[in-house]
Amino acid sequence: MQTQYPTYIYALIYCGKITNIGVKSLLDVGCGKGVSTSWFVLHGLEFVQCVEGSHDAVSHTIVPNITDTDERVTVVEHDFSRGPWWPDRTVDAAWAVEFTEHVGRNFQPNYITAFRKAALIFVTHSNWGGWHHVEVHDDDWWRMRWEAAGFVYSEGLTMASRKIASRDQGLKDLTLDMERDKLYFVAQHIVLNVQVFINPMVSVIIFSGICFTSFLECFIVMNTNSFPFSADLPMNSPNLNNTN
Repeated sequence: MQTQYPTYIYALIYCGKITNIGVKSLLDVGCGKGVSTSWFVLHGLEFVQCVEGSHDAVSHTIVPNITDTDERVTVVEHDFSRGPWWPDRTVDAAWAVEFTEHVGRNFQPNYITAFRKAALIFVTHSNWGGWHHVEVHDDDWWRMRWEAAGFVYSEGLTMASRKIASRDQGLKDLTLDMERDKLYFVAQHIVLNVQVFINPMVSVIIFSGICFTSFLECFIVMNTNSFPFSADLPMNSPNLNNTN
C-alpha cells in the first residue's frame, strides 16, 4: 500500500512560523490510526483533533501527546454512517484525505457538519475504483457537491496545493523505513485531486483584515522556487510508517 504524506500542510506550517498567520488548528476527518494527525501534532499546531469511525484504528492510534487533561490533542471515535458529529470548536482547516470515497452520499450530511467548523477545507476524492470506494466521481462532481453545501471553491489554493505537493513526490527520506530503490508517490492523492474550499461562515471570523492579507502573502511565498520545503522540518519520524 502506498504511503501518503501531508506535504501541503508542511508549507502552511512553515509560513505560519514566519507570519504567525498560517494554519494553527486542524481537524483531521477520517484520520485512521492518526498518521497525518501525528505529523500535525509533532510540527507544532496549537490544536489538533482526529475523528475516526474505526474502533480498531482508534484503539491503536499512534497520535502522540494524548492526555485526559490536555484538550489540545484529541482523538474522537465516531462512525458517520450512524449520524452527524459536531466538533466543539472552530478550526483553521479541515483535512480529509482518502476519506470521502469511502462514505456513501446518503451519509455525506453527517460529516459536512464537521466541515462547517473549519475556515478552509482540504479534501481529496477518488477518480478510480478501490477497496470500499463507494463514491467515485470526477473533480467537477465533487466541486459541485461541496459548492452545493455552501463552500466556496478556490482554484488558486487548489492549484497551489497540488503544485506544492508535486515537488515532494519523489522524496524517500520522510520515514526511516523508506528505501532508496522504491517509488512511493508521496502525496499522490493531494497531487492528483485535492480541492480546497473556503467556508465563509468561519473564514470571515478567522481570516479577517490584515490577518488574511498575510495569509495570502504566505501562499505567494509558497509558490516561489526559493521556498525551503524541507528546511528545519524533522520529518524522519519512525512512528509515521503507516497509512491512514
